[in-house]
Amino acid sequence: MDDPQPYGPQAYGYAQQPEAGGGAADQAKKLVPLLVVLLLVAGGGYFAYDYFVGSIQKVSFSVKNSENEAINNATLRVYANGQANPLATFTGAKTLELKRGDYAYEVAASGYKPMKGVPFAVTPGENNVFVELSKNIDVDLDLELPATLVVGQTLQGKIKLKNKKPAPETIDFVFEGVLAPDTLTILFDPITLGGNSSDEIPLTISVKEGADKKKLGKDKKGSVRVKYTREKKDVVLSLIEFDPSKVTVNVSRLDYGKVNAGDVKEKEVKVSNNNKDFDLKDVRVSLEDIRTQNNPAEVVRQWFTFFPETVDSIGYGSKSAETINLRIEVPSNAANDKINARMQLKTDYWEKSLNVELDVEGKAVALVLEGVADKFVLSKDPTTGKYETETDTIELANKGDVDVQSVSVALDSVKCDSSWASIEGLKSFDSIAPGRKEKDTRLLVTAPKQTPKDFIQTCLLLIRYSDAFNPLERKTIQKTFDIRTE
Repeated sequence: MDDPQPYGPQAYGYAQQPEAGGGAADQAKKLVPLLVVLLLVAGGGYFAYDYFVGSIQKVSFSVKNSENEAINNATLRVYANGQANPLATFTGAKTLELKRGDYAYEVAASGYKPMKGVPFAVTPGENNVFVELSKNIDVDLDLELPATLVVGQTLQGKIKLKNKKPAPETIDFVFEGVLAPDTLTILFDPITLGGNSSDEIPLTISVKEGADKKKLGKDKKGSVRVKYTREKKDVVLSLIEFDPSKVTVNVSRLDYGKVNAGDVKEKEVKVSNNNKDFDLKDVRVSLEDIRTQNNPAEVVRQWFTFFPETVDSIGYGSKSAETINLRIEVPSNAANDKINARMQLKTDYWEKSLNVELDVEGKAVALVLEGVADKFVLSKDPTTGKYETETDTIELANKGDVDVQSVSVALDSVKCDSSWASIEGLKSFDSIAPGRKEKDTRLLVTAPKQTPKDFIQTCLLLIRYSDAFNPLERKTIQKTFDIRTE
């Protein structure tokens, strides 16, 4: 009789358990080979997955210029590391699926400099390849700017360019950092630079109104870049905030009162600067808007002198206040006059005006018209039916201190024509000396025959002359008179 088949725990290796734990250890030993096989299978599957599937990454390519504008006509080629034939060729932006590893690309676009053999790596996670092309412009760039610019000031600078290519180029610029448009206003004209030539572009520069105060201060960095390229010039510029209300002048006007011909008078103006850590520089002094009655303005300007004419610097505080002397020397032959002008204190970023007033007691210009009546009454001659003619002497008396010159006597023909009035005798004089009276000119008045009774005609007599103070300026004496018929 055959032995019975094992049944129960012993059939599975659990029949003998002489001591606690000994059987489990034996069983673990038996399972080790199985576990090793399972791990090898799993590892091989992972690495296979990783190699064939898991290492594939999406890589996005985009091509732009230096102004962040897309270049849609750019052709881009992607190469595996060390390979001569491209894996992919496309135009514009594109997303590829590439295995992790090292690659290179080349890109070309019309009007831009090509790029070749540019390496990039594909890694786990997001992969973006941003390509930036520069236009095919080849210039040398240099820059001349003031080291310091005060808020409210307008200064000049220049850009120097050299075109290293034989073809002409139209050049524009991008201002960055402290030179950017949100801080500075820089005015210039774009230039077309001839082939293999150099030129300079003038700049007009000022701090933009309302600029962020955080961008003001000393040693701020900026740059000028040739647009569509990376060719640029870096600068360091100090932008100084200035408060014009903290500059004080000790007077608001300069009133000299009466000044006799031949006299000299002086006035003082004191300027103080209370802007801390900032010197008021290059303060220019001038006399503007000169208004006179008898003396030529350009002659009067020569009577005034300033000391100094330019103040180099006014430092902070009252101890650094600058005194400016305004001296006037009226010549002995000056004419009587009432003179008004404006003393101007000015920098590129600040100005102050003071009214200047004086009355000159000098030689008088006084040509006086005498001897012409205000009204003439004419009667008709009953025999002829014509109006009578009356005559009056035109007397010109020089009651001043200087000669009057180029004197002329005339009637305004618009007011009344020769049928009403005319001049007889001397109608012009080269000169009338002081104290002299000319009586050789006569005014004749009449009326046309058909003029009705009680008609009034108004006429205008004009005396024109010059004087020694203003030989080129013609002055006029006007005399209105009426002719009435009865």
